[in-house]
Amino acid sequence: MADKGIPSALFMARAHALIMAEADIAITSAEVMQLVNSHITRLQKSTQFVTVLYGILDLKTRLFSYARAGHEPPLILHTDGSVERMPFSAGMALGLWDPVTIDKKEILLKSGDAIILFTDGMTDCRNPNGEAFGLERIKKFINWLTQT
Repeated sequence: MADKGIPSALFMARAHALIMAEADIAITSAEVMQLVNSHITRLQKSTQFVTVLYGILDLKTRLFSYARAGHEPPLILHTDGSVERMPFSAGMALGLWDPVTIDKKEILLKSGDAIILFTDGMTDCRNPNGEAFGLERIKKFINWLTQT
């Protein structure tokens, strides 16, 4: 989100409600994101935006179909402890423009794989020396957690 505080929380709650409403009509994750973006840009005339990752996991086939609107691409933790970033391409946050560019992908998960979601707040946070935590540290931390 562009801002912090109550206005941003309300904006995110509105986006969440729209996603839940559109998801009920059983269309693809990318179509849900397109519809939600159209609602937000029509209703909300502000500088706020929201990054979103919305996915559908088929529990029988382990196919994860997802749409990403500016959100950090998820990581996959494999049973051998390795961590990799899910495939991704360019995507835009919701609420900025209509139409919006949505990154849509499918990935077949292996038995025991775990999807790890995180926000840019994690990659962008900085230590006292001003160094960003970054993606590689997130991967190392996840790997460390699996070893303990």
